[in-house]
Amino acid sequence: TSEHQYYQKLKQSLVTDPLTGFMNRSGFTDAFGITLDTTRFNHKYAALLLVDIDNLQNVNDSRGVKEGDTLILKVSDVLKQFQKESVQIFRYGDDEFALVISNFDSTDSLINFVDCIFEAFQIKQIGVSGGVSIFPEHSEQQEELIRFADMAVHYAKKNGKNNFVYFELDMQRVFIQHLQLQTKMTTAILESNFKQYYQPQFDIRTSQLRGFEALIRWTDTELGDIAPSVFIPLAEETGLIIAIGRWVLKTAISTLKTWQEKYDFKGIMSVNVSPVQLRQDNFIPELKELITVYQIDPSLLEIEITEGIMIHNMNDTIEKLKDVKNLGLRVSLDDFGTGYSSLSYLQMLPLNTLKIDKSFINNITSSDGIQANITSSIINMVEKMGLETIAEGVEHPEQLDLLNKFNCNVVQGFLCGKPMPFALCDAYLSGDKGAMLKNSKEL
Repeated sequence: TSEHQYYQKLKQSLVTDPLTGFMNRSGFTDAFGITLDTTRFNHKYAALLLVDIDNLQNVNDSRGVKEGDTLILKVSDVLKQFQKESVQIFRYGDDEFALVISNFDSTDSLINFVDCIFEAFQIKQIGVSGGVSIFPEHSEQQEELIRFADMAVHYAKKNGKNNFVYFELDMQRVFIQHLQLQTKMTTAILESNFKQYYQPQFDIRTSQLRGFEALIRWTDTELGDIAPSVFIPLAEETGLIIAIGRWVLKTAISTLKTWQEKYDFKGIMSVNVSPVQLRQDNFIPELKELITVYQIDPSLLEIEITEGIMIHNMNDTIEKLKDVKNLGLRVSLDDFGTGYSSLSYLQMLPLNTLKIDKSFINNITSSDGIQANITSSIINMVEKMGLETIAEGVEHPEQLDLLNKFNCNVVQGFLCGKPMPFALCDAYLSGDKGAMLKNSKEL
């Protein structure tokens, strides 16, 4: 009898999560299958709800695993309120729970119940993202229902978190497209199919070339030109941005070295760095090695970050950017005013340059004067902080005249010069002014 009890306890321990007491992922598979068989026989509705704790990794990293476990237990306590015979709860992963909900007569009643679960988290002010797939509405296959619920979670995470999302067929189409694009992107990395273009930047007062911003371009043999706004977010999501970013940085530095040797080029090369790339432990050592290998003047290399960097650990970001500055490089903040920026951020970040987003420049000449006033205020504020300002997306002479009046330092856009391949930039630096691609005559 004691031996039997021992094996029963051992068996139970294999399917039970020791922290929450819920069954674990091993116990989920069989239980979910049985529920679907029963639901199919009774002609009822069932659902799978995957609940993912928002930002648990950040809690573990910044406040410790113990605090992370406390948050997991708080989520567990909320879910226990809903546990009953028709609601089985599982610890599905480190930061994820699975709820198998059954015995409902209609999708409306099921949706109302799921809404109650989400409201319970809101009352406790716990951020969670959830994905729901419904049997038999979305599928009758166990594996498909799991995959569909996971897609819905992914969609909730991608669109702001702290939300429950129901699976839709369009999500599967997008998922397949992303999967195909990811496969092509991996091949493009291995076969070096990316290209680097360079967009010129000009001093607004002297019309002298300030430097170039390095911009990645990708043309696929089947899909044609793929916009960076499409493939960069996917690359960040999949981690491929690390390899892509490494290539961009190396290519830009190599190009800068070439122009310095051929033309005694004194301009700045600006390179975009993804938040994912910047957070890598080896980012600073690799950057330092590239500077050493190519023997470039680091003061002519500018690392360009976006406001998205601010939603992660701010202290780590500041320290990493200080390391960049200590190497002698410049730091620029891109897309200012479109996301998370505030005056406190600008004061804390070790910046040299602030780029005013194209969305401000587009309507700067509008008759109501709103965008013009905002842009003028930004430039005045930044000037007092000792930072350089770059206006991007300048396409019309009227915009240029206003920016000049506002004392903006540098302009970038089709009016002055379009992104160009290496060969055209090289020709321009050699003295061929006609090589510049732009929408106007000389500044």
